[in-house]
Amino acid sequence: LSRIGKNANAKSMPDFLAIRFQSPLLRVLTALATIFTIFYIAGQFAGIGLVFVEAMGINYLLGVIVGSIIMTGYISIGGAHADILTTFVQGIVMAILGIMITVFVLVNVGGIVTIDRTLIEIDPALSSSVMFNDPMFGAFTGIAIFISLGLFGLSPQQSKLFLALNDEKNVTKALLWGFAGLSILGLVMWLGGLGSRIMFPD
Repeated sequence: LSRIGKNANAKSMPDFLAIRFQSPLLRVLTALATIFTIFYIAGQFAGIGLVFVEAMGINYLLGVIVGSIIMTGYISIGGAHADILTTFVQGIVMAILGIMITVFVLVNVGGIVTIDRTLIEIDPALSSSVMFNDPMFGAFTGIAIFISLGLFGLSPQQSKLFLALNDEKNVTKALLWGFAGLSILGLVMWLGGLGSRIMFPD
C-alpha cells in the first residue's frame, strides 16, 4: 500500500482511487463511504458535540452538526496531509497529559497494589481477580486483541498513515514505534483511569 501510494502520489485511499481511475467523482464517493463508516467516527462526532456544549453552552445535537460541518470542511480543504499533521499534534498532547495524569495518580494514590486494594474496598467487583477473569483478557484473546490494536489491525482508517510515509522502508519502523507507543498509552490510560476511580469515587 505504501509503495503504490508513493508511486501514485496519493496520501489517502480516496486520493489513490481518484488518481488510478482518473475520476474526481470516485474520490468524492470513496470519501463519503469513509465518512459513513459510523462505527469509527461516531465517537469523534460525539466528542465534538460535547466540546461545543462545554465551551459554548449550545445544544448537543447542534454542536454535533456544526462540529461535523467544520471537520468535514477542514478535511476537504486541507486534505489528508492536514489531518495527519493535526493527528500527530493531538497524539503528542494526549501522551503528555496521559503521563501527567498517571504520575499524579501514582503520587497521590500509590502503586498498582495499593490501587487494587483500594478498589476492592470501594467495590469487590472492581478487583483485578474479577476484572481479569473476563474472556477479553484470556490467554489467547487478550494477546490477540492487544496486538491487533497495537498494530492498527482493528483500525483500517489508519492506512492513510502508511500512505504518508516518504519511504516504504519506514513502514516497519512505524509499526514497531506505533506498537510501543500504543502499548505505553494503553498502560497509562489504565493506571490513570483506575486511580481516578479512587480519587473521585462518585
